[in-house]
Amino acid sequence: SAIETARVDLARVQDALAILTAQRTEFEDFIRKNESVVSPLRQLPNEMLSEIFVRCVDIDATFDPVHNAGWVLSRVCQRWRSVAVTTSKLW
Repeated sequence: SAIETARVDLARVQDALAILTAQRTEFEDFIRKNESVVSPLRQLPNEMLSEIFVRCVDIDATFDPVHNAGWVLSRVCQRWRSVAVTTSKLW
């Protein structure tokens, strides 16, 4: 009984791994296809990036990490995190 339970659990984990692997491939493909959109943003000066961030803020938004622009933007990459954290108007 314990061996059968372990086999069932292992099958579930393997199924979950297959799903996550497929999702990862989809995300990587999406990133590759959209690199031309993101690439110019890497060239923007921090001040300009900060201004873009400020214009994304919803004044009526709550300080909810899921919906707050500052939190969302700070999770994109290390540079965006640095710019977002130092942009006081986001907070």
